[in-house]
Amino acid sequence: MEGGFSKGYSWHLKARSTGQAHLSVESYPKPKSRHFKISAAQFAALRQAIIVERFFELGKEYGERVPDGSTRSITITQGTRSKTVSLRFLREGDAKLLEVQRALRVWHLIRNWFNDAKAVDLRPYDRRLLRATN
Repeated sequence: MEGGFSKGYSWHLKARSTGQAHLSVESYPKPKSRHFKISAAQFAALRQAIIVERFFELGKEYGERVPDGSTRSITITQGTRSKTVSLRFLREGDAKLLEVQRALRVWHLIRNWFNDAKAVDLRPYDRRLLRATN
């Protein structure tokens, strides 16, 4: 993704409770891929955030579909239950801002696990939504 809004490429992260993680970045001309370890403390923070933010109670999709817009999806599986939440173009005036903030806090926690200049990073744009109140 590149333009006036943000720079970088789409990325996918798969993480297991064992701490093993695999990041793939759809960079051009050649995709990037790497493995890394997530600490026990980072996974504990995610487990806590899932509870505090009531991740499994969130809706399936937030935001608007816009031309050239992006979609961020978070899928979390715990035991036999699994939940995917998709985040599209988000605005401060969203009627469901409190729910959007809950989803963003989980997304940001996960995005903080790695730093890759080629992977699109929307955290700077999301911070205004995280500071906003409904």
